[in-house]
Amino acid sequence: MDTYNYFTAALYVIMGKIKEWGSIIMSVFKSETGKLEIHRVYKDILNNWPVENSQYMVSTNYGETFVIESGSKDNPPLVLIHGSVASSYCWMADVKEYSKYFNVYAIDIIGEAGFSAENRPEYKSGDYPEWLKEVFDNLSLKTMSLIGVSLGGWMALSFATKYPKRVKNLVLICSGGLSPEQKSFLFKAIGYSLLGKWGSKQVNKMLNGGKLPDYNNEGIRKVLDYTTLISKNFNPRKDKLPIYSSNDLKKLTMPVLAVYGENDCIMDVENSVNNLKNSTSTAHTVVLSDTGHVVTNQTERIINFIRRI
Repeated sequence: MDTYNYFTAALYVIMGKIKEWGSIIMSVFKSETGKLEIHRVYKDILNNWPVENSQYMVSTNYGETFVIESGSKDNPPLVLIHGSVASSYCWMADVKEYSKYFNVYAIDIIGEAGFSAENRPEYKSGDYPEWLKEVFDNLSLKTMSLIGVSLGGWMALSFATKYPKRVKNLVLICSGGLSPEQKSFLFKAIGYSLLGKWGSKQVNKMLNGGKLPDYNNEGIRKVLDYTTLISKNFNPRKDKLPIYSSNDLKKLTMPVLAVYGENDCIMDVENSVNNLKNSTSTAHTVVLSDTGHVVTNQTERIINFIRRI
């Protein structure tokens, strides 16, 4: 998940920065000009998608949903759901390998920074599994494997717990929804967000498990440049993700793979893993040493898990 992690994880600092001392932010983008600039760069990025693909909109009652489809339709379907304050750009580093074995659908979450509708239902509304169901129905996907990262993991759980028979495999990467997020990160991020580029680097260091990203790496540097653009022009959500109960998680009858970093500064890894393992016998969990919320190089593990190798 290399591209995702430096793109999405670095943006969590903004979630603290836009608290605005209790004000409620309703719009997704801070301005129409900023929205157009984010989308312009996103379009340029997608023009360099590493494999042959189709990009199109799917209509739902919750708004238009942007999909990038790669790989052969002769292969089993695999759906990718990105994290908060992000878009399907996060899968650029992985999609080429996934497309060798699967018919891959990368979906932009509604209300996020991609091309999907700006509609933002409340997390507690129950709308998100219904939105995904409409997307999958319109794509003629009766069953599929799901991979969700962070917020995308919460989204995947929302669908898998309500429609378990439609999910063949569930993969959760640093997923939300299994335990409350750690408050300490938010307070530190608020402070660092006031300290310019140095503060931003400290947030990236926390997210990366105590290590600074390699700013000399051209790919990472481009991701961080795009991160900066989004942070200036996008309003992240402030509401907390609901936690799935043990009864919810018992509905996960499909094979489940959950991967976390042991030094994750956002998710409570121990409680997340224990809640999942104690609720369903189908879960396989991996906690990566010397790793934070930035989880990388898991594509081979995930492919082998789904293909039962």
